[in-house]
Amino acid sequence: MLRRHDHLVRTLVFDPEGRHLASGSVDVSIRIWETRTAQPKHLLSSHATEVAHLRFNPAGSTPASASADRVIKLWDVHSGRLFDSFTGHLSAVRTVRSRPDGRQLASVGADGLIRIWDVQSRQVLRSFHSHGGMAVALAFSPDGRVLASAGADAAIRLWDAANGKALQVVHGHTDTVMALSWSPDGGVLASSSADRTIRLWSRQGAASMHLAERARVLHGHTDRIPSVAFDMSGRWLVSSGHEHTVRLHRRERHHGSTAGEPGHARGNHRWYNARLVSAAYLGRLVGTQPHRSFHRNGAPEKAWTLALVR
Repeated sequence: MLRRHDHLVRTLVFDPEGRHLASGSVDVSIRIWETRTAQPKHLLSSHATEVAHLRFNPAGSTPASASADRVIKLWDVHSGRLFDSFTGHLSAVRTVRSRPDGRQLASVGADGLIRIWDVQSRQVLRSFHSHGGMAVALAFSPDGRVLASAGADAAIRLWDAANGKALQVVHGHTDTVMALSWSPDGGVLASSSADRTIRLWSRQGAASMHLAERARVLHGHTDRIPSVAFDMSGRWLVSSGHEHTVRLHRRERHHGSTAGEPGHARGNHRWYNARLVSAAYLGRLVGTQPHRSFHRNGAPEKAWTLALVR
């Protein structure tokens, strides 16, 4: 277990090669860890308030951090130097995502305003309100063509990443959608919600920018689900719930199915299996500092927020 922050860890993420892990905390700091040695490499402390979200660029050289201080910052992972700052949000920045080509960032503030930034010029290319002013989650498709957003209106919205045009709204959840994750092949978008379900939305075709109107529904959690993510292979989906469990969902493809079509989700495992893949840097997944307790066989255990080696 990596223990160097002085307070709750809010977010962590691996670089695409899995060489570095970045963690952000309520203690206002960001730490860069070398995964080979599990030792801290840099301590970054430029934000004024807690670090809410981290995301590496596709090259793995520049993590972006979002904070309640309303600023997005870019860092050099090798030197630990502050590379750039993006200002303009009028409220705490909840989420930041890098477009797969690395040229743009998408962010959303607590006021629900989504902004698309040009990384080189630091200028806002476009901004828009959505989800009743309560957008929560963002995710670029792996091909960079589509930005998915979700929020308190229980809807998922797709946007053309090139021009900001609204493409589609899909409904199915009955409460706030808390997290989004595309499968690595871009064929499936997973969403998790406060309604205690996960939904798998298939793309209508390999070249399509739209999702099927109906989703495959995964059950098992008994409380809201703030975290969901695919592994690198796209065969496993991991989720963490507020009932203090981590679950693995196996995605199978039926014979003759198109790439990206979700199959049956089965093999939902509780902690004793999940901890094997959430241990430090040895697997595809890593757990943050534990923040809730639950019980397995009467013994207190921990629940974790998950990050993937992309």
